[in-house]
Amino acid sequence: MTTTGEGARPRPLIGQAVGQAQASLTRLLTGILARSGLSHQVWLGLQRLSAMGGQPARAAYEADLSYWLQLDGAAAARLADDLLGAGDLDTTIRTLEQITRLARETTTTEGTR
Repeated sequence: MTTTGEGARPRPLIGQAVGQAQASLTRLLTGILARSGLSHQVWLGLQRLSAMGGQPARAAYEADLSYWLQLDGAAAARLADDLLGAGDLDTTIRTLEQITRLARETTTTEGTR
């Protein structure tokens, strides 16, 4: 560990700090997803949809899911079906916006403790 001066508390190493941040953010996301009724896999699929601009071609979206989430073709197609199968992209985008809003509210609440 490193210290900032005599008598100061030791600062955590960068790896330890990153691990602590990851644990905190994972706990936060897990709670938000539980309240939203979404699985982690669906959350990741929504994130990829957002990264692609919200309206990718179906084949491009499945290929992206397969690559980024390390899914085989059939699993990527099933996840795309879960997210886009109803053909209601507006609902999917509203779901992503709701989760983002919940994350902001939770972060604000956590920060005031």
